[in-house]
Amino acid sequence: MVDDPYELILDHLRDIRGTLNGMDERFGRVERRLNSVDRQLAGFRNDMAVLHQMYADHRDEFGELRERVARIERRLDLSDPPPGH
Repeated sequence: MVDDPYELILDHLRDIRGTLNGMDERFGRVERRLNSVDRQLAGFRNDMAVLHQMYADHRDEFGELRERVARIERRLDLSDPPPGH
């Protein structure tokens, strides 16, 4: 045991410094992981925006194809008769 109170205080301060250094290292790791998750989330958002646009484009193309098929059926007189006839 240390008899000098100043040495005792210095020992405690060194222990505190060591603990803080360890916490700082762990905080740095957590911060890097959060940054990685943030980048991945940004990429996911970009991917979702692209998929949304692709869906809208395909929906429009499908609508155009339906219109063309309906026009072809009318020209060839292939359309189904109205219900009840």
